[in-house]
Parts: sequence; structure tokens; C-alpha cells
Amino acid sequence: MGGKNWVGWTHESTRLVPVELIVRPLDDRNNVHDEDRVTVEWRPKTLSYAVRCMPTVRAGRMESAPVVNHDLEFSGPLEIALGKRRYTVRLERARADLTDAKVVLSDGTVKQMLYSTDGFVDEPHFEIEWAGDIDRDGRLDLVVNLSRKYSIHPHRLLLSTKAKTSELVGEAAVFETGN
Repeated sequence: MGGKNWVGWTHESTRLVPVELIVRPLDDRNNVHDEDRVTVEWRPKTLSYAVRCMPTVRAGRMESAPVVNHDLEFSGPLEIALGKRRYTVRLERARADLTDAKVVLSDGTVKQMLYSTDGFVDEPHFEIEWAGDIDRDGRLDLVVNLSRKYSIHPHRLLLSTKAKTSELVGEAAVFETGN
């Protein structure tokens, strides 16, 4: 899992940079003996995201939109400008309890549902963490954290190069954390 051949970026980056990840077993002072518990270090130290094994995502210049952890529920729709293209990400719902909530991405022509709570919520979150163009095709890419449960955080990388017909983005990677 660790090693070289990773590329990474920060929220403010204009370049994808080579990254080295170092994965070690977690210090077992409490005798937990859980092989899934690890610690991860990276070089360079200032990094928000890192990916590998994606041919369209490689070191070099990229475009980043000014988006950092935009919460759709509390901050409302997000307007994103990327070159000459314009996008909107919004939370649509009819019920105050959010059990029918949907996160929708649109470019004015195509409308794509990115997420739906499907009838169950427990303090959900609807966050757009980062927006830009890391696969360098001139179209929007996103990192989102969309979940119906407060303790589950599936950070998803959505790339335009992974989009299916009649979609704007498609899922390229997921890193899920919990608390």
C-alpha cells in the first residue's frame, strides 16, 4: 500500500506532486494486536490527498477551484467555475428530516445525482471537500464526503474521465474513515 508512485495535492495546489507514503504497524503499547491498525506518513508533509494507479492523474500542473469543505446543508448550493465551464452542486430535498435528500451536480445541460440518503439519516453530512481538474481534460473533478450517518466519512474521488454516458463524473477511488 505504501511506497512511491503516488501523486498528491493540497486544497490550494496548482500542481500534482510525487508523494512517498510510508505505512507502518501502529505502535502496540496497549497490546491491541490488531494488524489493521497502521500509521501513515507521507513526503512531502503538506498534503491533503494522494492517489496512485490512475493513468490520467499524474504529476504536473492542474487546475484547482476555490472550494474547501463546502457543506451543502448549511452553506447552500455551490457554484464552481472551471475555465469556461460552470457547474452547480446542490442539496435537493422536500422533507426537513433529510430522509429524501439528494446531492445533484449540473453543468446546465446534464444533471447527475451524486448521492441519495434513500430514507435513512442519522446526522448526515453533504460536503464538497475539493473541486478542480486533476485529470487535465478541462472538466470538473471532485472530492466529496457524502454520508447519511455522522460517524461514516467516505471520501470519494470523482473524476470526469470515469463518467459514464450522460454523467459528469464517475467514482475513481474511496477512502472511508469512521469515528
